[in-house]
Amino acid sequence: MDRNLPKRFWEVDFLRGIAIIMMVLYHLIYNLSYFGAYNIKANSGFWLYFARTTATIFIFLVGVSLTLSFSKAMKKFKNEKELFLKYLQRGLKIFSWGLIITLVTWVFLREGYVVFGILHLIGISI
Repeated sequence: MDRNLPKRFWEVDFLRGIAIIMMVLYHLIYNLSYFGAYNIKANSGFWLYFARTTATIFIFLVGVSLTLSFSKAMKKFKNEKELFLKYLQRGLKIFSWGLIITLVTWVFLREGYVVFGILHLIGISI
């Protein structure tokens, strides 16, 4: 094993994997419902709580990951401006992906397009 690789926290990676599986499952159910292929109420009851739990896990993990990343970056960057630019660039990149999702959902769905989603929130928060 290479000693130069950054130390990973298996707990964070494990939770991130669970959150991704939950997100994919919810979006599958939501899309099947939205396009009329499956008659299920994806915006109420169990599935509403499932979606909110998934989003909460993602937001929590962003906070944990950002804290870990920032503490490592503080040691690496001596200049505060470089550190600021690193995180500004990261936030803008994630926010831009949110804008792309907004554009794509607006083009294809019109009604029900994503105005401000998780990626917008994460990008702004960084």
